[in-house]
Order: sequence, then C-alpha cells, then structure tokens
Amino acid sequence: MTDLACASGLDFDRDFSPRDVQERVFVAQIELALSLGKPLFCHERSAHQRFLAVLTPYAQSALRVCVHCFTGSTEELKAYLARGYYIGASSLPIAFILPVILIYYLFDKDDL
Repeated sequence: MTDLACASGLDFDRDFSPRDVQERVFVAQIELALSLGKPLFCHERSAHQRFLAVLTPYAQSALRVCVHCFTGSTEELKAYLARGYYIGASSLPIAFILPVILIYYLFDKDDL
C-alpha cells in the first residue's frame, strides 16, 4: 500500500453524492495524501472552480496533483498547468492536449 496514490475529486456533473459531502471527502483525501507524502490522483467533472478553490489552501504545500481523464477547456488546462499539476488525457485525444502543453512549457504562456 505504500506505493499507492490517494484518489479523490469532485464530480458536479452526475452528483452521485451531495456536493458538500464530495468537498469534505476531497479535503480529507488531500490531507491524507499530504500526511502520507503521496500524490493525489484527482477526478474533476463540471467542478473546475470549486476544485481549484478547495486546492488553493494547499498551493504552497508539497501536494502533488494529477488531474486524470481531463476533458475541460483550454483555459482550465492552463489553470492546472500553471499550478504544476499533472494531466491525464485518457479520454481526450492526445492530438489536442499535447500541443497545448508544449506551447505552455516551451513558449510564452500568454500565447495560449
């Protein structure tokens, strides 16, 4: 179990759980990931602003975040990259996401 990441996130698209419960569990998982020194493997759907708001207090911590199955907009992608988050693109064509990431890291970030 020591090699595993913590998994959590927010899904406001399907709302299988009440949003306040999702947020409480998300914070608990963030705290667990930090206490164990493990990365946080995150799911986010239709909750970009709240997702960032919940993570903001941890911006200066050692928390490592991977947003898996990214399906958001270019602006959302830029916001995640600006925070140093990793992006999983299993449900988004790599032909879209790779050029955006390359431009972000290799050129002027304002060109996006």
